[in-house]
Amino acid sequence: DTENINLSNALVLCKHYDFAPGILVIYEKQMLHGEILRFRMERKEYDLIMAACDKHFKYVFHQLIHSPQIGASLWVKALEYFATQGPEGSSYMQKVLLVIKANNLLPPLQVVNIVSQSPNATLG
Repeated sequence: DTENINLSNALVLCKHYDFAPGILVIYEKQMLHGEILRFRMERKEYDLIMAACDKHFKYVFHQLIHSPQIGASLWVKALEYFATQGPEGSSYMQKVLLVIKANNLLPPLQVVNIVSQSPNATLG
C-alpha cells in the first residue's frame, strides 16, 4: 500500500531530522499509541505521558470494545515508568495509581510489585 510506504519514508525523514511534530503525527495516524508513549517517556514529558495514556484508554474503552483491561497496557507502562523516576515522578505515579484503582486495571499484587521498584514508595 503506497500510503504506508509514504508514511514509512516520512517517518524515517522525521526521525533523521528529529522533527517531533512529524513523528507524532505519523504515530497517531498509524495508531501506534505505545510508540507515542515511549517517545514522551524518552523526553520526560510527564504531563504528555498522562495525556497519551488517557487518550488511548478512552479510545479503546469507548470506540472499540468497552473493556478497561485492553486499554490498561499504557497505564501499566506509565506506572512502571513513573516508579523509576524518583521524586519527580512520584505525584504522577499517584495519579496513575488512582486511574488503575478506579478502573480495576491490575490485580493489587501486581500493583505492589511495580510500585516496590520506586525508591520513594512507602507503606501507608
